Amino acid sequence: MHKLSRGGRVDVDLERYGVNVGVMAELATAMGGRLCCVIKANGYGLGLERLAPVAAKHGCEAFGVVDNADITMLRDLGLKQRIFRLRHAYGDEVAEVAHLGVEELVSDVDHAEIVASIGRKRGHPIPVHLDVDIGIGRTGCYLPQDLIDVGEILAMEGLKPVAVMSHFSSADIDTEITKHQYHMYQSNKALLHHTYPITQSLEFHCANTAATFTIPEIQSSWLRSGIGTYGETPGPAVHLPLSLRFIARVVCFVGTVRTLPAGATVGYGMTYQNDKPLRLATLTVGYADGAWNTIYDRTGKHVLIRGRHFPVVGRVSMDMITVDVTEGPDIVSGDEVVLIGEQGDASIGIHELAAGTGLMGYEVLSSFGHMLGP
Repeated sequence: MHKLSRGGRVDVDLERYGVNVGVMAELATAMGGRLCCVIKANGYGLGLERLAPVAAKHGCEAFGVVDNADITMLRDLGLKQRIFRLRHAYGDEVAEVAHLGVEELVSDVDHAEIVASIGRKRGHPIPVHLDVDIGIGRTGCYLPQDLIDVGEILAMEGLKPVAVMSHFSSADIDTEITKHQYHMYQSNKALLHHTYPITQSLEFHCANTAATFTIPEIQSSWLRSGIGTYGETPGPAVHLPLSLRFIARVVCFVGTVRTLPAGATVGYGMTYQNDKPLRLATLTVGYADGAWNTIYDRTGKHVLIRGRHFPVVGRVSMDMITVDVTEGPDIVSGDEVVLIGEQGDASIGIHELAAGTGLMGYEVLSSFGHMLGP
């Protein structure tokens, strides 16, 4: 079937992705571990089906995912790497993919018993990672408070403990907090080794992209890296090596260009009014495509056309964005527009686009995922 043109697309540079994965794999080795590529949420919206085989060829030894659809796709692609589920799954989720060797996450006795019962029913224990909280609060057992519960989980029939993991809460924004949490992680590891000698044979992992670059001394059995493999920093305070380059471009096009007289208003609610004649370009995507008003409405954001920055004006419509191109007399219908990524020598990053909106760069990037190109 002929693939119809769309108003926008997300382009992914798979060659760059392979290089980035290789760089992160080397960093994982340096910290005494291996690389787990986090490709949950369909690879942050960039396409798990295309990314995973490339990662597998460049040093990735495990995949970090959440949903059963992603887990099934990894196995359907013929990939043999370990699969870590990065959130607690409910019973039916666990049972549905138990035959695929998924390593589940557990942290409390009640939930662990649900997972264990599935292992007992199958006659094969479910491999699990014990989640230990060091400050993020959303999940995980808390030590030493839950030390007895940990022992019950470790001894539970139907489970096969393979690792203990923790997750930093603020590694992208606060190095001191992260160092404190890493100290908690090390103390928890020592406590578990002393109390339950069985844990001495387990993997322990806590490293993510941000912590890798902010805690040089970090040691971890696995480096769980998502945004780093995509070539973007987890946050403005984290500086990546130049060898890591962003792999995506979110692209649309100029639909029409027209000139409005001084005093004309633009968009729903007439939130923008020009005080002089305005050359206005209407673009071929809108908030239904991921270009939310939260990002663009009166936030001073720009797009790239012909390698130059032009400001968005007026509210974003469901499938249109309006841009002031008065300073671009050469711009015409059909010109490529970049919302995220590079065009010529200019670029717009996900954190730049998120700034001042209350959103994270991760949210901005994943919002455009359904526009993936062929």
